[in-house]
Amino acid sequence: MTARSFWYDARYDGLPLPMWWRRILVAIVPLMLAAADIARLTGLWPCDVACQGGAHYQTIAGMSVIWPALALHLTIGLLGIRDFKRGGWCPWIVRLLWFHVGVSLFFAYVSSMLAIECPYCTVIHVGIFALMILAMPFSATVRWWHVLTWAAAGLLMTNAVFHHQPVPDVATTTSAATPPTRASTTIDHGRIYGSNEATRTLELVVDLTCRHCAEQYRPVMVALKPAIAAKRVRVVVRHLVRPSQAASGPAAELVLAAAAMGEHASAMDTLLGSNPDAGLAGMKARLGEVIDAEKLDGVFSADRTAVTTVLNDDQQRIRQLGLGPRTPSAVLIEDGKVTKTWSGDLPAPAIVAALDGAL
Repeated sequence: MTARSFWYDARYDGLPLPMWWRRILVAIVPLMLAAADIARLTGLWPCDVACQGGAHYQTIAGMSVIWPALALHLTIGLLGIRDFKRGGWCPWIVRLLWFHVGVSLFFAYVSSMLAIECPYCTVIHVGIFALMILAMPFSATVRWWHVLTWAAAGLLMTNAVFHHQPVPDVATTTSAATPPTRASTTIDHGRIYGSNEATRTLELVVDLTCRHCAEQYRPVMVALKPAIAAKRVRVVVRHLVRPSQAASGPAAELVLAAAAMGEHASAMDTLLGSNPDAGLAGMKARLGEVIDAEKLDGVFSADRTAVTTVLNDDQQRIRQLGLGPRTPSAVLIEDGKVTKTWSGDLPAPAIVAALDGAL
């Protein structure tokens, strides 16, 4: 076998792009993808997958999935640089690319099933499929059944690490709704804004660790103040819990405990946008700086069952309304019927306009 046949096989070369351009791209594009990985890891490129319910797929054994992606992209890029002057690319570039294609197919499927929109993920998938096409002239040592095997390996290994069915990042409840108690009723009323005489109800769904919720909740509440004061609408704030976000459940419990004290608004201002990995003690200390810490401890301890009951009922109500896993979300209800739904976004002008249009 000649050296050229090891690196390149012209039998499959039907692409119009000159070979030297393709050699450059096969070396540069993986490094560009690696740069995108670094931007994602450092926070320069924020990712909204968690707010869309896809956080289950962001880590492997506690490690971000971006790290193995970065290692793979750097490996392919460095091999491409090494092989630039050899007239083609070694079989390992082709194998690793097709392995990555299998991984990308799995994540693309999950994104489709969960309706996740992630610009970073799209860039990675498009880049890998483009590289797959650019590297089509395989070496003579690689055949189609070889690359399909590597693609299948990437798909099946990723499926084994995660799950063969899409897993939305939403807490599940198995028990039926618990009859309200005096404590749970107090908590429930404490997170409602507006009069019971209002003819419309706007139910907002937020995750306290969601960046989008932190950005959009306050503006929409400010925009709704006139309508709330005029008894045109009452607002019920429901808290979605994400199992993958350690702080999601405890933060919601603290906010509901504060609701029992009539301090729901202060608690939302303090804890909305919490670090997903924040601990209960740290969040309680932060909240204790703006409301009565001793009273909060008392309510949190004495009424913990009631807090859990309200939070459990929230998860059931969110599913009943067809909301989640995207946050923030909202539904407008009139005469017991849902008249408008917003999922993954709280556009204050549109919500106010919907209220005006309902008059």
